[in-house]
Amino acid sequence: MKRIACLCTITEPEDHTSHSENVFHIFDSARKFNKEQNIVGTFLVLNNVLLQILEGEPSGLANVVYRVNRDPRISNVAVILNTAIETPSFTRWSIKLLSEQCAAHRTYLQKIHSLINEKSLLKTNEDRIRYNKIFQSILSENIKQNQTPEEDSYTSTSFNNTLLGMSSWPRPTQLRVNAGLMKICPLLIGHTIEYKKLLELELFNSAQELNSYLQQLREAKALTIIQTQDPSNLHSFEAHQNKNQQTPRPGRFSQALKNFISGQGMRASKP
Repeated sequence: MKRIACLCTITEPEDHTSHSENVFHIFDSARKFNKEQNIVGTFLVLNNVLLQILEGEPSGLANVVYRVNRDPRISNVAVILNTAIETPSFTRWSIKLLSEQCAAHRTYLQKIHSLINEKSLLKTNEDRIRYNKIFQSILSENIKQNQTPEEDSYTSTSFNNTLLGMSSWPRPTQLRVNAGLMKICPLLIGHTIEYKKLLELELFNSAQELNSYLQQLREAKALTIIQTQDPSNLHSFEAHQNKNQQTPRPGRFSQALKNFISGQGMRASKP
């Protein structure tokens, strides 16, 4: 047997059907189809984000994924988990409509999070945002429990008044390459750069998007963060590079880039 998890976005109905009616129509048709395919699992909805955990035989799960991809009421389907299991964790197909804060469903969400978190394949920033929306209460609680006093200033992924750097590319087992990281990493490898300077480069559409990529590097323990309370003491990227960094040997960066891409880039590009 296998377990898969699908992240989707529920599209707005073109007729006068309400969002709630639309959700229940999607669930009801899925319930009937999944019963025919002997599929069990759960159907979690928060606003327009839908997460489905499905368990069953591979052929039945393939039929479900094919059907979901063709459903006009659903868009941006991403399979974020695909793993073999010995026994199912579910006995039927059920639905839960989550509240904004998810407080009433904390225990249930913790169970779901533990089922998929370690093996989840969140390939895009959009997938991470949707996943975090579903599990925001659990993730927030985990951050609070595991946080040290020195980390307090980073709970909202705020990097104000910091110097940022990287000693090497993240290992393939730490982090999957994506377009956003390819923009940031060349500026950080072997150097330090002021967070404010990164913002001024306008690599992304917003500070929030920049912060999300920096947070990925931080969670992979690939990012060096030096906090300075006095902004006047922060060195700019150019000054730090000129005074404190040796000139890189020719080809060193390009070789590191090739190693990084060959190690994980091809896997990240697979559908």
